[in-house]
Amino acid sequence: MLQNILQKLYIIESIPSYPTMKDKLQMISQDIDFRSDNNLDKFCNFLLYDPSMTIKFLKIANADSFGFQNKISSLHNALLLLDDDLVKLIISQHPVMSNLKIYHEGMENEFLKLLKHSIEVQVIVQNILNVIYKEEDAENIKKEIHAAASLHDIGLIFLLIYFPDYYIKLINKIRESETAQQKQEYVPIPSHSFLGSLLCKFWNLPAFIRTSISFHHFPWASDKDSAYGSEILYLADSISTSFYDLFHLDDIYTVDEHIIMRRNVLEIIEKLEIDISIIAEIRIRSQNQLQDLYLDFGI
Repeated sequence: MLQNILQKLYIIESIPSYPTMKDKLQMISQDIDFRSDNNLDKFCNFLLYDPSMTIKFLKIANADSFGFQNKISSLHNALLLLDDDLVKLIISQHPVMSNLKIYHEGMENEFLKLLKHSIEVQVIVQNILNVIYKEEDAENIKKEIHAAASLHDIGLIFLLIYFPDYYIKLINKIRESETAQQKQEYVPIPSHSFLGSLLCKFWNLPAFIRTSISFHHFPWASDKDSAYGSEILYLADSISTSFYDLFHLDDIYTVDEHIIMRRNVLEIIEKLEIDISIIAEIRIRSQNQLQDLYLDFGI
């Protein structure tokens, strides 16, 4: 199974999008001038909500054919490399999951749960970064973290689309395990974090995105240079409500497990120098934004 998964990771050209997400992005792209910074930022914000499209554009921007010594680590910079017609063409030709086997086997709801979770984490990360960074010179690091947030569960999306039986086994193992650490850690090798990081490596994405994804459940295991991104992803993941929905349970943790998670979250909040009273405000603000986004994307 491991060999089959790695082979598929190596040969795929794209990861399909949810149909209504593609329709929305295609509609937005038709009437936008990408040379305008305001329009480009607005479009990037929408595009980041679709992990499949996000990784496709980053893959194209980091292709060897461009010959850049430094990797393109933000979606904004990736789009700047491409002319408007090419951006529209890529979106129009991007595959959707409606013609995949998974769509016809009743797994659409599973995909929607993953998609909504990815969007929620992206929104929470945006709100966290707005609290941490006030200065304009932090825009580059913010855009890098936005890209990592969009792709943090791309490994799960990959498994669900191409290996649905394996995905179900993975989710069931997480539900059956006994401790919070095992729930995060015990998955059939390779883990979804590893798969997401490996896919990014195959597609020449920068190290910061790869390591942020790889350690987003265990930021304390990352090295100092890459820990920052994984810490923010861990915090956003931990305070998201849709995390629990992935496992079909109202609450998959015991009281002791919640204590462990709360301690980890508090340590990261302190390390990031965030006022803990703002966390509740971030959650409420994010939930309000999500209601409008889900409606807008038809999910």
